[in-house]
Amino acid sequence: MEIAPQREEFYGVEIDDESFAIRTLRAKDKEKTPSQGQAHSLGLAYISGIRSVMKKNYFMMIDSPFHNISQESKLLACVDLPTKLGSTQITFFCTNTEYRGKIEEDEYSEEIDSARMVLKENDLLGAEYNLAESVLAEIDGQKYRDTNVVRIHT
Repeated sequence: MEIAPQREEFYGVEIDDESFAIRTLRAKDKEKTPSQGQAHSLGLAYISGIRSVMKKNYFMMIDSPFHNISQESKLLACVDLPTKLGSTQITFFCTNTEYRGKIEEDEYSEEIDSARMVLKENDLLGAEYNLAESVLAEIDGQKYRDTNVVRIHT
């Protein structure tokens, strides 16, 4: 629950024994429908919990781990997931906005750093890769592209 946005809205989480569905609870065991960001954060935490009891330390790949999560919760997840999973290698597949986007200071908020910078500052960034597109050919006005994985040297 540490990384779930607005976690103060619910006091507990239950996981169904049969379907493994995650339910959030308000006071007096009343169910609370989690937001998409809360559900996503709790799902990541659930996967992390399962990983902690596995006998083998397999790597972990997460697609769009920061989708629908506020910047503050995203940055908590960036540090919390790799730290709590110890030596587990984690690979995040994310868009450039999810990874490099930051919140500029304005009348509503102070500046909030990007996921990339928080990972770097906490020495949690092993390697970075980017998808680079190139046009192979243009035939009758149609472009045919190729995508290569390029390592970013940090």
